[in-house]
Amino acid sequence: MHHEDENDAQREARLDRLEVEAFETWLEDDPGLGGPAFVERVMAAESAHLPLVLLPEPAAPHGEHGWPQTRARPWRWLGSCIAAAALMGTGTYVALRAPSTTESDPGAPTRDASSVAAPPSTAPLELGRDDRPRLPLEGRPGVPVPADLDGQIKAYLSDYGRNWGPAFQFHGVVVVARAGEVLYARGFGVAKPDTGTPNGPGTRFRVGMLTEQFTAAALLELRDAGVLSLHDPVTRFIPELHHAEGVTLEHLLLHRSGLPNYTDLPGFHAWKSESQSESRMIARLAELQPTFTPGSGFLPSNTGYFLLGVVLSRVTGRSYGDLLETSFFGPLDMRASGFGDAYETGEQAIGSVWTTDETLARPEPIDMSAFGGAAGLVSSALDLVRWDHALHAGEILRSASVDEMVTDHGDGYGYGFALGEGYGQRIASFPAMIDGFNGAMVRFLEDRTLVVVLSNNEVIPGMRVAQDVAAMVYGDRPKPRVEPHAVEIAPGTFPRFLGEYGFSAARGLDRETLERGPLALLEHVRVGQQGDRLYLDVPNHGRSWMHPMGHHRFFFKDHAGTTASFDVGPNKQAVRMIVHYPEGDLVLDRR
Repeated sequence: MHHEDENDAQREARLDRLEVEAFETWLEDDPGLGGPAFVERVMAAESAHLPLVLLPEPAAPHGEHGWPQTRARPWRWLGSCIAAAALMGTGTYVALRAPSTTESDPGAPTRDASSVAAPPSTAPLELGRDDRPRLPLEGRPGVPVPADLDGQIKAYLSDYGRNWGPAFQFHGVVVVARAGEVLYARGFGVAKPDTGTPNGPGTRFRVGMLTEQFTAAALLELRDAGVLSLHDPVTRFIPELHHAEGVTLEHLLLHRSGLPNYTDLPGFHAWKSESQSESRMIARLAELQPTFTPGSGFLPSNTGYFLLGVVLSRVTGRSYGDLLETSFFGPLDMRASGFGDAYETGEQAIGSVWTTDETLARPEPIDMSAFGGAAGLVSSALDLVRWDHALHAGEILRSASVDEMVTDHGDGYGYGFALGEGYGQRIASFPAMIDGFNGAMVRFLEDRTLVVVLSNNEVIPGMRVAQDVAAMVYGDRPKPRVEPHAVEIAPGTFPRFLGEYGFSAARGLDRETLERGPLALLEHVRVGQQGDRLYLDVPNHGRSWMHPMGHHRFFFKDHAGTTASFDVGPNKQAVRMIVHYPEGDLVLDRR
């Protein structure tokens, strides 16, 4: 229930409950606050119907508010720890049949990127169940799209930022299509905060890792023409890769090469904004050595698809962008699609990144030559509908090759798609993350329903939005989002929580989840204070503000619903911190 929908009795009950919680918290944390004076203040406030416990809504920030960096930091490090799963991966609709219909929200002006501290090191690219739609398995393909889908989606998206402010509002596009027919398409928010230009179904966005499916399709087209084999070693085409003996093109397609993710290299942040020649990039990648015997494991990595882009270029004698324009974009009339940013056309949205002070800013400049066949494309939601329909219709590849793309070759992965099931059919999906942008593409293969979400606000969990829209399409109601309010706590209590914490135990989390990805970073963390805020700092990765909920509990502004609580000893000092995820808990002892 939204607060504006409450009747007087419900509102009073809610405020009473919050006031009691805040009152108990203050007395527990600082008994000296008790006594007649404090009680009288509370009673006076109550008689005046003042909601003491709620902090004021944050003012509109002066700054506007990716897998790769390509992995952008869509939920910051904490949300992405397990949130990729909880959100469904950050993983993605004109019932009105009016592609020009848009809905705009006022946008805050952008802030120059130079005023924002350099982001922490790039988060690793991760695939797996955490990055796929989580939808009911039961269902009937081809059910009619609800007549009120437009109203459902608008109401759902209006919840983003309701309590947490403008930085969390949805700016982007949602499109639903079936068998190539667009059933719903609407833009939300602004594409360009400085001019107020609205987002629309034809707006261009960086699509990040959605680039992979185009790279895979181009490679299969050459395979079908007899130019190459997926079993060819990559060194046949790129002999400079002296550490890649035994790595085949198929290993690269399936993320089974073992080659580390080059966007995790320490210097990547420094040179990703510069134009990169092929020889310069290959010289860097030639130093990477497989972490396991090729084909024996699964390690999602931008390196594989970048190398496949180089293979395409060397085999055809054309640049990666020219090849895709000639093979796909031109013939399919995908006029909004191409390699590299195209701001000069006036049709591309300006991205926004999440900063550590919980505002939005323009992303630092990047050059798509640093991302190549892994994440270098821009496109629009409507172009992606054309692409999906052409794939199904056999306009791009023969049907057997399309089937290969959406066949599980192991690890729940095809060629350029993550695979799963939902509503009685197979699903092929992928997130669309890159600096300043987020989104997802979810394909239901039996009834050919497509859900596309593209956003120029990287804090928005694109895959979760896509999942929830898909649920609406099939007649379900998505699980309500929660944006908790903060409560005030006694200022003198913060020191009891400050200090170093280290991992000691886990509850409900399997070993693989613990050992892979950002969760492993919590082996050693620090709780600090800046002004009237607590923050959780992960060395060499970033910090997240901890917002008080009362009773030694705090929440983080991530879409996974991550919270933390402290166990306090007899001396009123914290002895451990428990980080609560939807899947389980991490216990960290105070050091």
